[in-house]
Amino acid sequence: MEIELLKEAGFTEGEIKVYLALLELGPSTTGPIIEKSGIAKSIVYQILEKLIQKGLVSYIIKEKTKNYQAAEPSKILDFIDERKSKLDENRKKVENMLPELMMKHKSAKESEVMIFEGFKGMITVHEHTYEKLKEGEEYFYMGITPEQPKHYHA
Repeated sequence: MEIELLKEAGFTEGEIKVYLALLELGPSTTGPIIEKSGIAKSIVYQILEKLIQKGLVSYIIKEKTKNYQAAEPSKILDFIDERKSKLDENRKKVENMLPELMMKHKSAKESEVMIFEGFKGMITVHEHTYEKLKEGEEYFYMGITPEQPKHYHA
């Protein structure tokens, strides 16, 4: 199973292990959950609480002991929808803050050197340079690959 998809959806590795263990076990106390998931006893309660908050685990108390149960897997989609809605809300709030943030950025003393890494860093550098160019100006850049051919001679 591709747990990376669940990580991208907002779950930690521990949450995924506990939820999958509960799916297979059915209603269970923490002992079998710990054994099946491989999660330490010291953090299993925190993980179960997070999964309860996300709507993916419920519990009942039987003979003074909590028995946990996984919600149906389709509830994962509900969690993703709720997360997306919160992100959309947050995006709107940040958009409203942008003018103030831009003013702070412009008023700060600009460094003479900036280092960006990776492909997204390269894109940021190009965008930044285009914004600074005046009409008719041009710029050139040079880059090298991270790995050079073994038999390269200058």
